Amino acid sequence: MVKGLNGLNGWLLKRGVVLMIALGVGIGFSGCGGDGDKPPDYKAMLKETSQYVDEMEQKNEKLLAKLDKMAKKLEGTPVEENDESHPAEIEKIMSENQALMDEKEALAAEIATLRHEIEAREAATKSAANLEESNQKLTKQKEALEKEIAELRSEVKKSEKLTLKIKKLKAENQNLSKLNKETQSKMDEIRKMISGEKKEKLLEKHQD
Repeated sequence: MVKGLNGLNGWLLKRGVVLMIALGVGIGFSGCGGDGDKPPDYKAMLKETSQYVDEMEQKNEKLLAKLDKMAKKLEGTPVEENDESHPAEIEKIMSENQALMDEKEALAAEIATLRHEIEAREAATKSAANLEESNQKLTKQKEALEKEIAELRSEVKKSEKLTLKIKKLKAENQNLSKLNKETQSKMDEIRKMISGEKKEKLLEKHQD
């Protein structure tokens, strides 16, 4: 494990040295071009370079610790001591990190889709609530109409009963009229009989 970390440290340090040299050259050119009368302050440049190297070493150590933790988390096993393929491991970690970023983006897209679905469902729920309210109003109107229809049917039944009663009274009236006619006819016959008897009696008196 120590050799592996040292190898990785060497790989990173090489890139740090290249950067350091580039920085030193840049500083040298800057010092030479800034003031041609004064020679460059090599001690100050060396001090700055030393500080830069110290900072790079600290950053490398922190990076090594992070990479070691990442490697253990991602691979689940410690790095072999004789494994010198740390750059490849870093590439692998970076690739896995990119995969995680892609997965994160995919999850973000899925979350956005879910939010859209939730908003659509909320809109549908609101629409359903409005429909439910409309259904309740229609139900109340239906109940009111049914009550009114029941009252009208009751009135119709009363009217039918009244019609039957009127028909019955008309029938009774017809019967009474018929009976009255019959009675009147009999009374006429009786009158005729009485009138005939009176005439006979009067004739008898005249004969006497």
